[in-house]
Amino acid sequence: MLIQDLVIIAKGAKSYIKTNRAALPLSGIEQSICIHIYLHGQTNQDQLAKALMMDKGNMARTLASLEQEGLVHRAENPNNRRENLVSITARGEELIQPLIQLCTDWEYVALQSLSDEEAALFKNVCSKISQQAEQWKEVEK
Repeated sequence: MLIQDLVIIAKGAKSYIKTNRAALPLSGIEQSICIHIYLHGQTNQDQLAKALMMDKGNMARTLASLEQEGLVHRAENPNNRRENLVSITARGEELIQPLIQLCTDWEYVALQSLSDEEAALFKNVCSKISQQAEQWKEVEK
């Protein structure tokens, strides 16, 4: 079943990263938030919650913790005062660089038995499945 394969891949990645990383003082969701902002740039809190499939309350609490640690910065959107824009700080970027490298290393390990064409196709298919899952989550609401 597809779900079993996806769970095994996710657990393999989590285990690889946990085994190979130095003591990174961030939880898994904090890592995901920082990586998302790093890769996609400044975003607002609601978009970030949607992208990571988190409820807004948990996102706000987690961002408050990350902000207190100096890893992200939240600022009022000058064009929409009800919205907070979130960006990663230089300290946040520095902290997650080793994690970004580990993710890249894991991708190499996980895909090494595939040809370049198979790896590209796999990434494309995963992206489509991910987009479909995001759309389903929106319909569910």
